[in-house]
Order: sequence, then structure tokens, then C-alpha cells
Amino acid sequence: MDLDAFSRDGYVALRGAFGADTAAACRAVIWDALDGQEISADDPAAWPPLAELDALAGGPFTAAGSSPALTKADQSARGGAG
Repeated sequence: MDLDAFSRDGYVALRGAFGADTAAACRAVIWDALDGQEISADDPAAWPPLAELDALAGGPFTAAGSSPALTKADQSARGGAG
């Protein structure tokens, strides 16, 4: 992880931090929640500027957020071994 970029920019991109299957599962949950608000992935012109999403914890989000790459990056950002 590029700690200098993290310090300078306040974020860092971790490409490949979790698998494409996990990302796809997260997208599916998000679009299911948005569909419940009548926001369709197939109609971007009708997307509102902001949509509230509740109850996205667990499932694929837990898998993404606890991946070994993210855990290592978190430890590095906090000054620990990583």
C-alpha cells in the first residue's frame, strides 16, 4: 500500500482487494435495494442524485470488508505490521 499517497490524498485504491464474485454479489444486493425504491439499473437517466440504502451489512459486504488484503492495508495505515 502506498502510505505516502494515503497520507496525501486520504484514500488509496486497493485493486484486487477481494474477488470479482464478491463485488458482483455486493452490486446485486445494492441493486435489489435500489429496485425496491423503484430505481432501475437499466434507466440511469432516471437515477436520483442521492438514494438511501439501509441494511447492507453482512453477506458479501462482510466478505469484502474482512478480506486479507483490506485487513493488511488497515494494519499498515494504522502503523502496524502489514
